[in-house]
Amino acid sequence: MEKLAAEWGLLAALGAFLSVVLAIGMRAAIPMLSYDDIYRALFAHEWARRPFFFTYLLQWLPFPLIATGVVVRLTGEVFWTSLGVDVGAAIVCLCYLHRTSTRLFGSIAAWSATSLFGLTPWVVFLALSRYSEPILLAATAIGVFHWLRWSDMRQGRDLVKAAVALGAAALTRYEAWPLGLGLAVHGAACALIARRTTRERLGLSGLWCGLPLILMGIWAVRNLLDYGTPLYGSAQWDTAPAGAWVGVALIGRYLWQLSPLLCALSLVGVCLYGRRAPLLCCLVGLSAIVPWYAVSLFRVAVAYQVRLMVLMLMLLAPFAGAAVARAVRGHSAVAGLAVVMVVLQLAVDVRLPYPSRPLPMTVLALGLAESGAADRFDALYVETPSRWGYPDEVRVALNFRHPVEVLPPDASSAPWKKTSADAILVLSDREQRPGGEADEAFVVSRVGQMTAWGLCQHRSTDALQAQWLDARIAGSMKVGSRAGARVTLRNGGSRIWRANACGVSLVSRWLDGQHAGEHDEARAPLMQPVKPGETIVTEIPIRAPRSEGQYTLELDVREERPDVSVARGASSLRIPIRVTGG
Repeated sequence: MEKLAAEWGLLAALGAFLSVVLAIGMRAAIPMLSYDDIYRALFAHEWARRPFFFTYLLQWLPFPLIATGVVVRLTGEVFWTSLGVDVGAAIVCLCYLHRTSTRLFGSIAAWSATSLFGLTPWVVFLALSRYSEPILLAATAIGVFHWLRWSDMRQGRDLVKAAVALGAAALTRYEAWPLGLGLAVHGAACALIARRTTRERLGLSGLWCGLPLILMGIWAVRNLLDYGTPLYGSAQWDTAPAGAWVGVALIGRYLWQLSPLLCALSLVGVCLYGRRAPLLCCLVGLSAIVPWYAVSLFRVAVAYQVRLMVLMLMLLAPFAGAAVARAVRGHSAVAGLAVVMVVLQLAVDVRLPYPSRPLPMTVLALGLAESGAADRFDALYVETPSRWGYPDEVRVALNFRHPVEVLPPDASSAPWKKTSADAILVLSDREQRPGGEADEAFVVSRVGQMTAWGLCQHRSTDALQAQWLDARIAGSMKVGSRAGARVTLRNGGSRIWRANACGVSLVSRWLDGQHAGEHDEARAPLMQPVKPGETIVTEIPIRAPRSEGQYTLELDVREERPDVSVARGASSLRIPIRVTGG
């Protein structure tokens, strides 16, 4: 019965968490983005292409990049895969938090602890980001669970799993380093106390307990050689507070900002059950070292981030669940309380704004990728004075499918004229058209001050000629209905029909009885180039006019260039169609 209740509690907690994630994620055009998101996706792509450990450009610890890069190799997609990795890591974290809470305090406490932590706004936001914290939380949750179980059962495989998980966490963020140190000290102490432990088991335990220390040492030496400090971070020598008491005040303020309810319940739970779970209390204390030791010893700007304390909040959550389980008796009462907590936090979380705004250039590039517009250009340029920033956003948003060239913000610069590219796409934050007045650039898309400009070159004066071989469409349609016309035509001209943004499209328009007015023009770009004399079969979507009558559907071919408003020399096809009422 207890096991069944625990399983249902986990499903309820995960269901509430995923409901909030979906509600907030679908509300926004794209999930939370920042340059950290962009750069993590960028480096994960590099890991997927060419796995490496040391690189001069890598400022973050490598395990999130390794984990994301492995999945990217399987999916072949970067932008949404990196987001999926974080959502999956958050789910793993909640599952192991539930297992830890169940082991220490029972199923009711586990249900409450997992629900409270999973609905904390910053946990939801981190799951919707491409930051490294979700992977840190997942690795730490796995390591802590097996660490606690090894302390009770002394099974060697639990010690191995704890060491591997906390070793991975130590290569995720610096916040896990005190826990990795604690594993080594605790494991060595237990091995010395257990007199019946053989020398071989002592050696194996020391090896696995030392794994987090070894990985920490490697990364500290790497940072020392590259940056002159064992912990990488932006130094703030003038403004950084120092001292343990300042760090304690920092901890309290950050935890209260994360979740006042969870903090208050955790404080009650620690007072009531601290002796029942002394090792977990010790882990909470170790995780609290991070803010003040990072500020006072190394004085790095990263210590000012509120999300640093999410790890400590995760370790406190079981005590909050224990406090709820003690206060409420009976499964029905607990279920009612859990539903109330989930509904209240769901209502609060859905109304919360994002901690950061989406980057406009990323939004623009994502729109071009999702609509397929970017695929119809032969060359892509980003107009910016820097090699980083905008170009990285565009590369990640387009999933690295297109080479991105950097174009200096010079009105006369037009490097594409030295290439064979026919359709050029230029992304810029300037109002001036790229390439100067000689190039007739047209707007493809715009987001705020970010603009995607299209340019066409290698123009031909030869007229388009189409030979219509077959057209299949119903002779009558209902008002406003949609259908598709399947046509077969041959390139009867002397030049190739290109399949790009400056190429040829099949165009349809409705003419009334006098062949005067035009209604609901539609077009279908060619999916492949058509050489002179070649025949293609393609479809174009058709929507009937909004009023009844006898109409003529006219089909022709048209160049996509903005300076061409009508087909030049193309022989159009006209089909009489009766439009009837509904």
